[in-house]
Amino acid sequence: MVDALNIYIKHKMNTILFDKVCVYIMCKQVPSSQLLLTFHKESTGNFYMNTTIFEKYIKLESKDTEISMFGKPEDIITTLIKFQVTSLFNSSDNDLDFIISMCRETDDPNITNTILYRLDRSGFNLDECPICRIPWSIKNPINLPCKHKVCCDCMMGLVRNHSDTCPVCRAPYI
Repeated sequence: MVDALNIYIKHKMNTILFDKVCVYIMCKQVPSSQLLLTFHKESTGNFYMNTTIFEKYIKLESKDTEISMFGKPEDIITTLIKFQVTSLFNSSDNDLDFIISMCRETDDPNITNTILYRLDRSGFNLDECPICRIPWSIKNPINLPCKHKVCCDCMMGLVRNHSDTCPVCRAPYI
């Protein structure tokens, strides 16, 4: 699926080789929480992504992860960005905005040539039904048009009670 982030990455990839890319990611709600993704090819021919995590502008950790290069470079980088953001900022139930800048490894990040990426959390019940609070691992979720979920049993209860709105946001689901 092509989205604005993918288009931004594709545009930037026209001028940067894959193994010379730096991706700077800053959480807009907490600007001192940042990620730096760099990519390199080892002499063995394997490709790696280095993820550096900064908290309060201080480097906390840096690690290399081997990655597959089977696919379009812009799709690979877009997927890796989304995966890193989702896995490293997964403790928040609120939407988070990230400012993303991609440049050559020899350049400084350019705050004016960025894209805003939103990690949408508020539209989904991540762990459990919002009505009965039973985890999704036990219940089967039903996705409503507003992107909230309820379990099958609670949905049947809403229908029996002639409710036609989402129990979370009150948007109509019929």
